[in-house]
Amino acid sequence: MPASLFQTSFAAGELSPSTYARVDLAKYKVGAATLRNFYVDYRGGASTRCGTRCAAISATPGSGLPPRIIRFAFSTLQTYVLEFGSGYIAFYKNGAAILSGGVPYFIDSPYALADLPLLKFVQSADVLTLVHPSYQTRQLNRFSDTDWTLPVISFVPVQQPPSGGTATPEHSTETPASGDTASTTYAYQITAVAASGEESEPCAAFATSASSRIMSQDGQAYVDLTWTAPAGAAPQFYNIYRQPEVPNGAAPPGGIFGLIGASTSTGYCDRNGIPDFTTTAPKPTNPFAFGNNPGVTTYFGQRQWFAGSSSDPETFWSSKIGAFANMDVSQVVQASDAITATIASTQVNAIKHMVPMNSGIVTLSSGGAWLISGGSVGQGGIPGAITPSSLDAQPQAYNGCSDLPPIVVNYDVLFVQAKGSIVRDLSYNFYVNIYTGTDMTVLSNHLFANRTLVQWAYAEEPYKLIWAIRDDGILLCFSYMKEQDVYAWTRHDTNGLFKSVCTVSEGTVDATYFVVQRYLNGAWTYCIERMADRSMIDGNAALGIPANIENSWCVDCGLALPQPQPAADLAIAPGGNVAGASLVFSTDAAVFSAANVGSVIRANGGHAVITAFEPSTSVVATVTVPFPVLPNDPTFTTLPTASGAWTMTAPVTVVSGLSYLNGKTVSILADGNVMARQVVEGGQITLQTAASSVIVGLPFTAQFQTLAVDTGEGGPGGSIAGKMKKIDAVTVRVKDTRGVQAGRTIATCVPVKEWNSNVYLGGPLPLVTGDQRLILDPQYDTAGQFWIQVTDPVPATILGVVPELTVA
Repeated sequence: MPASLFQTSFAAGELSPSTYARVDLAKYKVGAATLRNFYVDYRGGASTRCGTRCAAISATPGSGLPPRIIRFAFSTLQTYVLEFGSGYIAFYKNGAAILSGGVPYFIDSPYALADLPLLKFVQSADVLTLVHPSYQTRQLNRFSDTDWTLPVISFVPVQQPPSGGTATPEHSTETPASGDTASTTYAYQITAVAASGEESEPCAAFATSASSRIMSQDGQAYVDLTWTAPAGAAPQFYNIYRQPEVPNGAAPPGGIFGLIGASTSTGYCDRNGIPDFTTTAPKPTNPFAFGNNPGVTTYFGQRQWFAGSSSDPETFWSSKIGAFANMDVSQVVQASDAITATIASTQVNAIKHMVPMNSGIVTLSSGGAWLISGGSVGQGGIPGAITPSSLDAQPQAYNGCSDLPPIVVNYDVLFVQAKGSIVRDLSYNFYVNIYTGTDMTVLSNHLFANRTLVQWAYAEEPYKLIWAIRDDGILLCFSYMKEQDVYAWTRHDTNGLFKSVCTVSEGTVDATYFVVQRYLNGAWTYCIERMADRSMIDGNAALGIPANIENSWCVDCGLALPQPQPAADLAIAPGGNVAGASLVFSTDAAVFSAANVGSVIRANGGHAVITAFEPSTSVVATVTVPFPVLPNDPTFTTLPTASGAWTMTAPVTVVSGLSYLNGKTVSILADGNVMARQVVEGGQITLQTAASSVIVGLPFTAQFQTLAVDTGEGGPGGSIAGKMKKIDAVTVRVKDTRGVQAGRTIATCVPVKEWNSNVYLGGPLPLVTGDQRLILDPQYDTAGQFWIQVTDPVPATILGVVPELTVA
């Protein structure tokens, strides 16, 4: 009798052929031989990837270097994708290009295409700081969707200093103090302090000579100070600094100015203020002058940090606390001063990245990892604040890092090693007080051999996926959830080459955008594309809402028939909510007209075709797919539907707007049914049957192959490796699945009868959740493997497989 072996997970992803003899590994039991255009869900199943929607055609010529896309996130609700092209930046929001006057909005950019891979950035609210060793540091400022600026950062305090300082001595007619033979000199500097706490650079020093020393006159002698306020917003107050007094007519030395007081006006009376030389005036400093441009930046401890310039590759700098473009220091070092330091290592290895973590700044160089911290450990084991006098840099690991920005997942740092083909993690180890890590690619090393990763991005919600692009245009996916021991690499391809990727928060998901190089209309073109959300097909079992096959977006560079959402709440009258019944649909606003007869209303997974127009707030429609009803309701009242949660669309036979795909063969999903593929001509296709929900785009194939089966058991029978075996049948456990083919080989794969994609009367085949036993071609071989593939534009999720194995 055949033995049944239940593979319950694919949490190890696609394993390398170099591991095929390691049946002793726990990961072998949850791996696969091929996962092409499948990704691993962090709960263990393998799902076909979603397709992409074409957001725009890039203005960058498609035969040369690609543009690069970067995320911009003011908050989780205000996010953008920035396309850095050849001398421009274009902007995208919610899957579409931002328009101004009917054309895409863009601003000029100084960056050449060849330099974009080294462009690094960090964001604070509406400001994105951009650094590159070959360019002056700039900040991208957002004021509205169509108002952005890109100025050079000047690295001087934002608060301007006062000017025009004068000092006027006032004293009695008493004789000079004993020992004084001539006048006494007093020199001053004034700074302005903004409401934010930022202090300006000092004004030009000014001095006066008094015939009497003010310190000897018991308050009868003093110096009146006045100055001119800076332009713009008035500062909160002014700081007054003075040098030591110089008696007997000597010239003032070039010494230190110490704080003697503060004033909220543009005047001050110095009545023998004693200078505090532990608090001195700021010293103007710009470490990035003369082309010493930084190549790395981040934020930590209320400072902005910079590093990795061409001239000083191991040096790092920080701004003053709370003033991110202020690099000034004091003549006597203050805790809030800007910082300059250099990592003391045995080799000169350029700093590539700085990652702020709880314990300090994890600094990754081309030769290793360092932790920059305040040194001494404070309460709760957390290092103290980093200051000019309290700074420590300790080596953590000796694996160099590439220029690809690291990804932080919870408390782990994932980075690509210096050669670009190994991904490692760094995690803080409490027991040894150091960051340590492991190779994340060792079990799937065939996906990285002789290749490098050029870009990647993390889409945390909803599936914890890292999308990584190889230098050959192949897309890799890394499912990473450390607490569930999920480390799974898979590979993905399209009718084109992936060139750039970024993710931004949009609604309840982290949307993934790509730049894809495609050959369209006889020329190479760069397309900006957004990956569809798999959550669009999700139903709600508690409310009886089924998974929605019509929303399945499983084509690339695609287009969908618009689904207008009337601005009104929808209510369905009770009375036989079954297929074929006529019901009254009413709204709280006038949204219907006679032209809507024949249109399809969709709400909560139900469908109805409008047959009669009554007032502008009511129509009669025939139910084609029943609408969900309230739970535990004996009258079967349908669910209420708010404005924006239902659609009304007229069926069409011609789908236009496809001129960018002229000459391409496209897959078609119409009203949830798979139509025969067509070639786009004249920017359109013609459907065999009119449909009101249509998704059209480039097809792709998803393939899954199991590993060679081996029970790994000892005993008299020993291992079954190398023995002839056959799989008579396999039970596949699936979720929201259709269109699956299965077979012992790719050539012998046949569609699963119950999940085929033929149109049938009454609506589309639903997505299936459950088990299905599939009969395979009963041929003996030594591997005992089988394939599952999906070629139709429909989704599949394989939760587990149970092959029925016979050993010869």
